[in-house]
Amino acid sequence: MFGHAVPGLLPGGFTGVDVFFVISGYLISRIVLSQSERGRFHFLSFYQQRIRRIVPALVVMVVTCGFVGALLLPPGAFAELGRNITAAALLVPNFQAYRSTGYFDGLREWKPLLHLWTIGVEAQFYLLWPPILLTFRRWFGQHLWIAILAGALSSLTLSEYWTHANPNAAFFLAPSRGFEFAIGVAVALAPKSALRERHGGAASLAGLVMIAAGMIFLTPQVPYPGLAALVPCCGAGLIAWSSDAQGIGGRILAFRPLLWVGTISYSLYLWHWPLLAFGRIALGPDFGPVAIFMLLAASAVVASASFAFVERPFLETGEAAKRIWIGSALSVFVLLAVGLSISGADGWPGRFSSEALRALAAEQDYSPARRACHNNAGLPRSYEKNCWIGNLSRRPDVAVYGDSLGVELAYVLGQAAMAQNRSVMEVTSTGCPPAQRYRPFGRPNCEAWNANMVRALAADRHIKYVILTVAGAYYDNQNELRRGYAETVRALQRAGKTVVLISEAPSYHFEVPETVALRLNAGLSVDTLGIPVESLNEGAYGAWRGYLQSVAKQTGATIFDPARAICTRAFCQVYDAAAGVLYFDSFHPGVKGTQLMSAALVRALYARETGKRF
Repeated sequence: MFGHAVPGLLPGGFTGVDVFFVISGYLISRIVLSQSERGRFHFLSFYQQRIRRIVPALVVMVVTCGFVGALLLPPGAFAELGRNITAAALLVPNFQAYRSTGYFDGLREWKPLLHLWTIGVEAQFYLLWPPILLTFRRWFGQHLWIAILAGALSSLTLSEYWTHANPNAAFFLAPSRGFEFAIGVAVALAPKSALRERHGGAASLAGLVMIAAGMIFLTPQVPYPGLAALVPCCGAGLIAWSSDAQGIGGRILAFRPLLWVGTISYSLYLWHWPLLAFGRIALGPDFGPVAIFMLLAASAVVASASFAFVERPFLETGEAAKRIWIGSALSVFVLLAVGLSISGADGWPGRFSSEALRALAAEQDYSPARRACHNNAGLPRSYEKNCWIGNLSRRPDVAVYGDSLGVELAYVLGQAAMAQNRSVMEVTSTGCPPAQRYRPFGRPNCEAWNANMVRALAADRHIKYVILTVAGAYYDNQNELRRGYAETVRALQRAGKTVVLISEAPSYHFEVPETVALRLNAGLSVDTLGIPVESLNEGAYGAWRGYLQSVAKQTGATIFDPARAICTRAFCQVYDAAAGVLYFDSFHPGVKGTQLMSAALVRALYARETGKRF
């Protein structure tokens, strides 16, 4: 919860989910094994108890989010909420999350039900594991641990592979998380021993340290889950293994406030993310520390009420099995009806004014050539496959080379080139900065792609100008990035190319079209929506801008700063009265914004006057 609210405080707060999966594997396996040994395990009773535990509080939260979303969410985000509600009803929200987003994407706050992916994984475990466990026990008997170990190693191997080949699958899909449940299962199968009595206290303390280390040191830049998840998962396993032991670890876990948090933990998990997400949406740029504190407090209050008035009554009452199944069926029907009515109506756009809908249209203000020309999948691509934009009968003399920030710039420059019977080559790949011998997280092919592109650009005698674009503050391993970027600049200069360095345009901590639309729909001004100009020189963003200045000074390369066109002495805007919304998300300028920001660059490249342009 704190990791979501203040990511800088606990950058690895997302590992709390892994701890939850381990504990779940432990508890569910103990329930199934102990009841089956006494001849009292029944599948229907087991599933009824899980329904009592999960469904009532989940339905209340999801329906509430539907009502609040109708008030706050623009059509696109509201339609996505409808799809998430439908997926929740079918117990597959993790599949919907896998298809629609990455967990660490900037759009998370516009997905108030994104956190339900964990409920999907958990529900799939509840559904499949009891029959598998009982079948394996019958087949393997005392050697059950061999099957558990084989399954855990298979899942861990797949998870480690997916973290590099398909990070979304690794994060959201159950096969990649199976080894986490298996650690809990292994602890449940472990016999009691004197070792546990003697060292349980130390083990629980070590487990707490490992969990804390994961939350502090595992950042979103670390490939995850995979091998890295073993740190918090093994920590959780140690705590489960030593649950009956005494010692400092046990005393910490028995601390009353922690026990209270554990009691309301399910409701707290259900409510904290929607409250934070809707708070960010409602407040936009004004979302700050005071709002965070108030929303965390509200999460605790709402979770306590949810536990007292929804969870506990359903857990304690002896409802007949027939009523439970009928109630579950009705809940699924209600959620499906709500979800499908929202997504089927495209998020009910009639809730927004025509002016707000025009602002929302900026979500689509990206290059028409983006789908065809931009290498979004990060797969190897030959130099000959790069697109030409402009007069296609003339070989390009300008190349825009870099990550996704170059896509709209290539299109705008290509349109200007067409007026002079010239063309531009777009050489762009998502998450691949133009830096030699640099391999960013999640893009294993970038290193080879960059080597090929630099070699081919240097050898292309038609290319006179190479324009480098990079969201420098976004990437990890800054020292390697900077070394590789400078190496690219020098390699192109040695080949006789004029190199232009593009400073990163201002980026924002809110989704621009949606935030502008919400303000316009509420009748509020958007003239002051943006960031203070001094923030351009702060943090990683300011450090990268300073680095580009030093590269330009050392190499003699030309530097161009898009911020000059949209920033005054005090303020950088996201909306222009003539151009409209300038960005199509939080940090990609749209075509209109790029036209405004690159006007001086267009004049320098395509001025009708003869003579040196740079």
